[in-house]
Amino acid sequence: MKKRKRNPNVVRVNGRVIGELLPEERLFKKTVLESKHLFQTFDAWGIDSDFFTDVLEPQDYTIEVFDVENKALYTVEAEKFKKHGRYFHFKNEKEDHKAQIFLSRRFFDKRLVQPATPEV
Repeated sequence: MKKRKRNPNVVRVNGRVIGELLPEERLFKKTVLESKHLFQTFDAWGIDSDFFTDVLEPQDYTIEVFDVENKALYTVEAEKFKKHGRYFHFKNEKEDHKAQIFLSRRFFDKRLVQPATPEV
């Protein structure tokens, strides 16, 4: 069996993939499903707070959140995410998502991404 190479840009927290870090572009990319990942109380996307504080905020990374269900790309700078974000810690019997920082979608720049059409 052929062993797959790991993508060195993939970010894992507690064994879970949370996104992809592109340091040369100061870009963090995260793929989500609105129905599963949107924190509805604040209409917000979240990021692990330790990763945000240790990596994204100090270098003012650009954060891109791609919602697969709606084909929408949300973009914001880490500075704005910090300024308007809210911290929460979710725990239940099965898993601990650790502390996260959430930012309402109204603070993101949003654009719809059209799928590429095949050339005829």
